[in-house]
Amino acid sequence: KLPVADGTSGQSLTTNASGQLAFSSICDRDQSTGGQSIGTGNSHEYTPGIPDSAKIVYYTFWDVDATGTDQLRLQLGTASAWATSGYNHRAAYVSNSSTVAVESTTSYITCPHSAWSSADNDFYGYFQFIKHVDNKWIYTAQFTEQENVYLNWGQGLIDIDLKRFKLYWSGSDTFASGGTVNCTWIS
Repeated sequence: KLPVADGTSGQSLTTNASGQLAFSSICDRDQSTGGQSIGTGNSHEYTPGIPDSAKIVYYTFWDVDATGTDQLRLQLGTASAWATSGYNHRAAYVSNSSTVAVESTTSYITCPHSAWSSADNDFYGYFQFIKHVDNKWIYTAQFTEQENVYLNWGQGLIDIDLKRFKLYWSGSDTFASGGTVNCTWIS
């Protein structure tokens, strides 16, 4: 049966599987924040509006560089607190085809890289978070440095109601020229 009234702009016909049609809004399943400048401070807190229905979340960073030689780190947060424990994280890099470094952390996500020893190197990367069940997330990461060719990756898991991100330097360095972050999710 056709609906008795017209729908509104953007709605589609749906069925109740018993012969009745109705106009319904289509859920926009992919969302992106469109990017945000990280400024020139020591850290950048980012609350993109991740809904509880998100199943896959991508956090990306572009053209990030430090004023010194500190290590880049990522911390995850709920709506009200930062997770300072509970990470099961492993990360590694390969440089010059011979140096391999592996780091394990439980209080943050690290982006290990030999080029942190040089200020003003430009870094790019992403983290992909996949929700297993409830608030159990499995993640992978890849990142690169523009001035050199390095293989950089990370992986891990955490149980958190993921709502926000904090990208920061391990010491007192600041972001040299800003850069941007973005968040995209699929529900």
